[in-house]
Amino acid sequence: MLTEEENRTFAAVGPGTLMGELMRRYWMPVAAETEMDDTPIKPVRVMGEDLTLYKDKSGNYGLVDRHCPHRRADMSYGFVEDCGLRCSYHGWLFDESGRCLQQPFEDIAHPEARFKDRVHIKAYPVEAKAGLLWAYLGPAPAPLVPTWEPFTWPNGFVQIVMTEIPCNWFQCQENSIDPVHVEWQHSNWTQYLKGLEGPRTPTHLRVGFDEFEYGFQYRRILEAAPSRTSCGPWAACACGRTPSLPAPTSSGASLWTTALPSAWAGSTTACPARWSPTSRTASRTGTARSRTPRRVAGSPATS
Repeated sequence: MLTEEENRTFAAVGPGTLMGELMRRYWMPVAAETEMDDTPIKPVRVMGEDLTLYKDKSGNYGLVDRHCPHRRADMSYGFVEDCGLRCSYHGWLFDESGRCLQQPFEDIAHPEARFKDRVHIKAYPVEAKAGLLWAYLGPAPAPLVPTWEPFTWPNGFVQIVMTEIPCNWFQCQENSIDPVHVEWQHSNWTQYLKGLEGPRTPTHLRVGFDEFEYGFQYRRILEAAPSRTSCGPWAACACGRTPSLPAPTSSGASLWTTALPSAWAGSTTACPARWSPTSRTASRTGTARSRTPRRVAGSPATS
């Protein structure tokens, strides 16, 4: 069991925290591209920071502070221009780099002051890839946005589902690499809810984790496992998934998924956010228009 201090070390991702500084070295998905088509402004919370994501009329994406540096007005109530996002309170206009482009009253009353040249809003770079909008909150220079192999499929089908989960990122990651809970919650408990007495899924006999450069892979041996998940001798066992930091991935005969829970980026404490039935839960699905269903043959089955 981890101590409370160790839990906080792993779970806290706000600015200046140990894991926060590490996570900021990676591009994080913050929205689906299709979300911005009808409503080009979205408030988001990423790694303990309240921000505003937008798409201007020129098609540029920006991620800026939730509050205007002038009077701290909420920028998610602003409106997009041909270049940038304008604050709805006094009309200050900022571009995607955070530079102040216009201050309507100040530019007229004191044009010689050029005060806008001294004003900057916190801003982070955003790039679109594979139907997702990725943000980088770390120090320059920014690394390349990941290009995982399925992102390059010319005719693959993409489904993006986003939801808010009332827990921190570490709890999501712990769950994603726990094979034993699949046996009980996703199999046996599902049978129980249906009123079925059995048969129960094969029991786990052994699990293990192998570290490599980009994360680690877990392996497992199941009792009387079906042929599709039977791994043979432990030394040759390859069943499992590869939880590469910061995203666990799994592949199958016709499916490739990447788990990118936004909840890991929103927690600043080790404790889950307080939740009630009235808490807001958003679920959106976007499909990349350039992709159509594609059958993938020969991919290894992964449990």
